[in-house]
Amino acid sequence: MTAHRSTTACAWCRARIIRSSPLFRVPLIALAGFCTGGVALGNAQGAYDNFVGTTRARTTTYTGLAMSGFQAVQIHTAEAGAKLEAARLLMDENCKEAMAIARTGAVPPLETKLRYRRNAAFATRLCTEAVLEIFAVSGAGALYDTSPMQRALRDAHAIAAHVNHNIDINFSNFGLAALGGDYVNPMM
Repeated sequence: MTAHRSTTACAWCRARIIRSSPLFRVPLIALAGFCTGGVALGNAQGAYDNFVGTTRARTTTYTGLAMSGFQAVQIHTAEAGAKLEAARLLMDENCKEAMAIARTGAVPPLETKLRYRRNAAFATRLCTEAVLEIFAVSGAGALYDTSPMQRALRDAHAIAAHVNHNIDINFSNFGLAALGGDYVNPMM
């Protein structure tokens, strides 16, 4: 009997400690887009790394010229890299800010929560666009089922289709509140 009671007491203490953690005070609905947005970032980064790695050694089928020597490939590579870096910085900064607020015990205002949702949707859009940038210069072979690029493209669009990343919804909600409109959502 005593062991059972002490286990219950310990479980209660652990639960109390866990609930007091700042991680459990961040606004889940406002930050949910960063959870799935992290998947978008990982997918895009993997596609980018694969593309850069294979393109360095790749030559064209007909002319035998190095793919890395084409200016269009260089430009698309640079733009994809910039979009990935921007998405990573945006996600990181918003998550750090939310944790800092949670550590104080405060609840972020509605405008901040809507900004988090807007930024998660935008960062995911940047990730999807990064995959599209490199897909555009990957050649027809990228369409084959054996190509990791076709998988990255499909995954990017699947992630972007989630409601957390819907640009129309999240941008209009933010815009409504920013312009003084009455945004009502009991989940926020």
